[in-house]
Amino acid sequence: MKRVGIVAKTDRDEARTALPRILEWCAERQLVPVLEKETAGLVPAAVASVAAKPELPGQADVLLVLGGDGTLLSMARLVGDLNVPILGVNLGGLGFLTALTIDELFPALEALLRGDLLVEERMMLAAR
Repeated sequence: MKRVGIVAKTDRDEARTALPRILEWCAERQLVPVLEKETAGLVPAAVASVAAKPELPGQADVLLVLGGDGTLLSMARLVGDLNVPILGVNLGGLGFLTALTIDELFPALEALLRGDLLVEERMMLAAR
């Protein structure tokens, strides 16, 4: 893992405070953060690559999604068949898909780097 794609629900204060810490964590581990364009607006002084939301999955080895289930599902649709794992962090109330909290984020990222984090395969359905 070298490139960490980061997308956040930009209207959440928790995202604004977590992003600088995440970027620092990446720098300490020589990982390249790739920020989604609107997410990058939360940290204008950051030195990071920026990508439009549809291109982000193709430029990352893992996606870090800060928000809620809706934010995670929007990224899952874009990932499609690219097999890019998504680590979802819940910044809201009840999250079924984004069960990870901000407090659990950095221990989970460390586990991911060590290869100790379980990746669950999920199927996506399309219905009309």
